[in-house]
Amino acid sequence: MAITIEASGSQACTVTTTHTLATWSSTKTRVCVLDLGTSVSGDVFRIDILVKVLTGGTSAIAYSATYSNVLGEPIVLSPPIPVFWGGVFKITQTTGTSRTIPWEVIALD
Repeated sequence: MAITIEASGSQACTVTTTHTLATWSSTKTRVCVLDLGTSVSGDVFRIDILVKVLTGGTSAIAYSATYSNVLGEPIVLSPPIPVFWGGVFKITQTTGTSRTIPWEVIALD
């Protein structure tokens, strides 16, 4: 198994706007890694992972998590997401002051 970084960057969040971090259509198992180390009291982030069940299908939320305030452990990893037909990683800062969030998508196979 070869672990690779498929995509990475920094997302300048706009509060209440959903930002797409990465979209894929190939078959692999992926993990989204985020550094929420810049968050402060009052900041809230929602991470959504959408997948397709059938080819040509519509992506729907398969995993969602919310993180708020100052995190004692600011590096956040999604669970491994095995997807055949495609998916999307998204982030929304729902409240607080706009932050820039470093992120990467790691392929596990």
